[in-house]
Amino acid sequence: MIKISDSFSGSVSAADELREVYDFVRSVLGDDIITFEQYADMHRANPNVSHNIRRLSDNQMYGFLSFSFLSASDLEKLEAQTLRTMDLTGENQVGPDEIPACVYLGAIGAIEDKDARRATMQYYGQRMTDYAQRFECSFLIRPVTEHGMKIAVSEGYQPMHEAGLEQLYILR
Repeated sequence: MIKISDSFSGSVSAADELREVYDFVRSVLGDDIITFEQYADMHRANPNVSHNIRRLSDNQMYGFLSFSFLSASDLEKLEAQTLRTMDLTGENQVGPDEIPACVYLGAIGAIEDKDARRATMQYYGQRMTDYAQRFECSFLIRPVTEHGMKIAVSEGYQPMHEAGLEQLYILR
């Protein structure tokens, strides 16, 4: 657990939290996400794919992050458009002790609460700083909202193929 502020903490999701986290993600993002089976398979391959942000006072979930830690061959497949991010599984994840060629931010979100959103973005910043220091790799993001697009542009991501919402952006 990492304390984000006086009110929130973030942590890697435990296996017994996955259904709760997945259902929370669906409640925030809707049904256009990977299946629970994909999510659980990815978590078995590398538990660091799933993170949750909780309010300390009630231990309820208020935000989430989901990452994929991809090999060089999977990054090449994404670049060649022979692999879609919605098709990622545990087979696409490098193990937790391996260095990925690419870290893909598959999902980020929080409930409609200013403090929860701020805490989620702070935790995102902490995770990205940690991954940038630990791994010499590329980073991918697929913004689906204008806010996500602003984040991608402000952090220097470039379109992998086409520009626009729901397109892959890469930071090398």
